[in-house]
Amino acid sequence: MAVGAPAPFSDRDSEPLSPRQLLGHPGLLRAWRAVAGEKLGLGRPLSQTEVAEAIGRSRGWYQNLERGARPKLDREVLDALAKTLRLGPDEYQALVLALMDGALTTIPASLGNPTVRRDLQQLLDHQLPNPAYLTDQVWNVIGYNTAMAALWPWVREPGVNLIRWAMLSPEARVQYVGWEHHATEYVKLLRFASTRYPHDADLLKLITEVKADPECGRLWDTDVAAVSRSRDGHLFRMSLPSLGNVEVISHVLFPASLPGSRATVITWAGTDEGDAPASLAGVPALSRQETTAPWAYLPPAVTEYTARHHLMAEFRADLPTSPAEAIRICDARLQSLRKRAEALTQVRDELARADASGAGMAASA
Repeated sequence: MAVGAPAPFSDRDSEPLSPRQLLGHPGLLRAWRAVAGEKLGLGRPLSQTEVAEAIGRSRGWYQNLERGARPKLDREVLDALAKTLRLGPDEYQALVLALMDGALTTIPASLGNPTVRRDLQQLLDHQLPNPAYLTDQVWNVIGYNTAMAALWPWVREPGVNLIRWAMLSPEARVQYVGWEHHATEYVKLLRFASTRYPHDADLLKLITEVKADPECGRLWDTDVAAVSRSRDGHLFRMSLPSLGNVEVISHVLFPASLPGSRATVITWAGTDEGDAPASLAGVPALSRQETTAPWAYLPPAVTEYTARHHLMAEFRADLPTSPAEAIRICDARLQSLRKRAEALTQVRDELARADASGAGMAASA
């Protein structure tokens, strides 16, 4: 069996896992045992007995771990387990999350805090002209700036999910140059997330949808031991309708005010001066910041969208979290604005009449 191939798990002390146990640490531990056996040149997976003896625990204790148990562990046991299974940094982090932090299974309450949302939206807006977006723990898009919306309009749709778009939409398979490589990376992210949020219903649904797709399902069953925490620093190429092929870098931030969320900024990887696409020559830049990034040269229509977006953010800033109370305040403000608009219209009409009257008198003289 080649390294990274799906493990047959034919060793005598293994037993079939339930569908839920294939997610999270039970499935990963089995996959890691198989890879460790290959790394050691055994021609078979490490057995549960061998792993148990190496970490100073009974076979039954380790067998329960692979069945989904999350016993209280100390650092020495985790280190011994990581060493025995020949885990790398990402795999070790996934193990720690699965066995010591896996109880966090819901989106934090701070998601609904208007101050947190406003501050994070400002973070995204300040990244202009670079596209930036915010996702929650299962990659639902919960914020984006105007550059992101202009280049990837799908983020404006309600309830969109980054991985669902990236792996299942025909559009993504065209825009990602070398889509299969990207899909493989997203599989690693999903597998890592399953160790941290093993009981999250939305994550389970997302993984089920991804695995149901023939191409994605094949990728899921390949390299079953691979996990990844993020795509921070990844260099890749995309083919965009408005810009053609561009090479970009993704930068992933983890805001402390919203645990589990990710703020991603996309920067251009080009280095040559004046490398903006020739087709966009003369089109005004999105901001005054000097940059050679091709998306700095966006259509003027984006300016109107930007202004409206900032106005909406300003209006939302001091609204209460209760929808009913927020609607009442909005209605009161609308009524006030209508009265002011009527008064302003009346003043304008009076000025227009006076201007017309003055012009008529001047003409007759």
